[in-house]
Amino acid sequence: MEDGLNRLSWGLEYEGQRFPSRMEPKEDDDLPGGGNVMPGIYKAVIEFNGKKDSVTVEVKEDPRTLTSKSDMEAKENINKGHAELVKKAKSSYDKILDARKAIAMVEKLLENQPDTIKKAIQRPA
Repeated sequence: MEDGLNRLSWGLEYEGQRFPSRMEPKEDDDLPGGGNVMPGIYKAVIEFNGKKDSVTVEVKEDPRTLTSKSDMEAKENINKGHAELVKKAKSSYDKILDARKAIAMVEKLLENQPDTIKKAIQRPA
């Protein structure tokens, strides 16, 4: 945010899920967008410099769409199930990356150790 007037927008989508990746996201990276929200009433909350404010937003059904409400609900359930699978995959992948970092750290520490210690901790074939 910069001094002056700032504009924020919401693409009428729920929070997406970050996919497994070798590139670590930056601390201030936003989550990617998810699927479109269902028609209904939502509360948008913004927080800045320790202050919070909110507004109620009504999302209406697009009158041009031919998709039935039950089909939209089914699609939303599929998207949520997919997002849950992606979340689990990312969590597992992050654990693998953490393990690789720990192994690399131990290997680095072993570089300057006597051969007797290296042999005692040697990897199984």
